[in-house]
Amino acid sequence: MLTLQAIQVLERCPVICFPETESHDEKNHIAFDAVNGALSLSSKKILFFSIPMTRDREKIKKEYGKISSACAEILSEGKDIAFVAIGDVSLYGTASHLADCIEKLGYNVQYVAGVNSFSAAASAAKLSLVDRDQCLTVIPADAYYSQGKLQSALCGEGTKVLMKMGRHLEEIIRLIDSLGFLDETLLVQKAGMREQKIAKGKALLSLDEKMISNAYLSLLIVKAGT
Repeated sequence: MLTLQAIQVLERCPVICFPETESHDEKNHIAFDAVNGALSLSSKKILFFSIPMTRDREKIKKEYGKISSACAEILSEGKDIAFVAIGDVSLYGTASHLADCIEKLGYNVQYVAGVNSFSAAASAAKLSLVDRDQCLTVIPADAYYSQGKLQSALCGEGTKVLMKMGRHLEEIIRLIDSLGFLDETLLVQKAGMREQKIAKGKALLSLDEKMISNAYLSLLIVKAGT
């Protein structure tokens, strides 16, 4: 789901950086796999940067500092760099934090809009997210669940999109069921990828262990008025 603008930027930049995450002792290169299937990277200098999946702010700050310093060294040679992220960089984007660090070092940064995950998920499920005069609420589900704010958010008006829920997926589904919203809810995992999976309604109560453990790339949509 790369945009034409993204393709043009990637073709122009001699250096391309990709995030590298680790889960279950395996390194994941989701962004690289997407781009590698869309254009030739043979003439590019490719860099992989490890993105820590942690809430330790000091560790994250340290890693961003190392990445931005490495990018600054290349930028100082007059070479442009593209940093690829899945989804849209303006929505819970790791790349936006990195962009801030690089800007503070005195370099220009350009954002390129992407396809956000809940739009991709809605299309995969053949679902209209909102109809006329309805609102859409995007909720960081793990944080809201831990802080006891999720029930109130779910009871608000309009369609709700629940993102960033890797730690409490099962508990969140049970909460949605207790509120009577389960029939209006669907789960989309790995939207737009070959491994994409969709589950809806009562099927959410019997997800297999693999879908639960892979919750990092999952989101829930609680559709208004269904």
